[in-house]
Amino acid sequence: MDSAFFPLARVLSIGALFYYATKCILGATTLNGLGTQSPPPGLPSIFFGSLNPCMNFPRMTFSLRQRPSIFPAILLALVCQTISCPAQSTRPLAVDDIVAKLQTNLDAYEKSIPSFLVDEHMESIEHQFAARGSSAPNYETIAESVFRLKRDVDPASNTVDLKESRDVRIIDGRPANGREVNAPSLVIGAFSGGLAFVSEDERDCMSYTLEKTKPGKPIVVRYATAPVVTHPEDCILPEISSGRVWIDPVSMQISRIEVDVPRHLLTPSLGDGRKDAPTMTHWNVQVVYKPVVLNNRTFWLPATIVSTCSNDNEEWSFRGAYRNYHLLEVHSRIVIPGNTQE
Repeated sequence: MDSAFFPLARVLSIGALFYYATKCILGATTLNGLGTQSPPPGLPSIFFGSLNPCMNFPRMTFSLRQRPSIFPAILLALVCQTISCPAQSTRPLAVDDIVAKLQTNLDAYEKSIPSFLVDEHMESIEHQFAARGSSAPNYETIAESVFRLKRDVDPASNTVDLKESRDVRIIDGRPANGREVNAPSLVIGAFSGGLAFVSEDERDCMSYTLEKTKPGKPIVVRYATAPVVTHPEDCILPEISSGRVWIDPVSMQISRIEVDVPRHLLTPSLGDGRKDAPTMTHWNVQVVYKPVVLNNRTFWLPATIVSTCSNDNEEWSFRGAYRNYHLLEVHSRIVIPGNTQE
């Protein structure tokens, strides 16, 4: 069983959330004359901003009449000019802006994602081409489980640890009854570390390239790992890898991730717990994310995970589908001796 995907959950610092603000310079419109005014220009959109700081104030005219005197009545008019935002210059979308925004999203996710449960349907298959041909699966496991992400906070070090686990309920159509799933391939880490591929945290580990953007289409960033000799030790992808990240242009959240590792050293596990000889494989992983509401907040979490590891002789594949996200709630009750209710 191959269970290598992303490294274990990173140790995350609480309170590292970066705040990005946009400013809009307020300017006055030109008055055509007293009591008339040219229409204000349309409000510009603000990239990465959710609130427009510019507000149109209606033009107000106040008339003050003096007490009767030898001078004719004097009308004093005070005009408050309408305030609006001038048109902003259009600037090409830059990859640095996207990386900074995704780092903000990552910090927010790590700071606020609650512990949760989700129903998981998995199909794990091993093909042995040399033994039975390319069309027949040798080993296949279909399982239903409850996938768990547990958020643990260490108050002493002020760090957060996101731990993944599975509670397997059904294996190949039969109740698991406490058995662990012995699937040919499993995926670990997509919930706790997958969103960090394009981020400031991985700048020393990756190079980023922005694909040509199209209106209304996802923003796509290509990434590639730096040479292994220059890798920091804590890179999320320790092997030479490349891939793409798709970003929803409205929410600026990651909607899909692809990882491609052309030379992944796989060490299969045998059924009795022993390890087989390491073998070189080509590894590809794709994760599709969807918006999920937990604790009245929206998080983009995996909807499907597909992983394939293969060489000329064998192929290990995993497909997971995730639905029915809900909070992991722990209830406790203190029972005082002598006050128990029957």
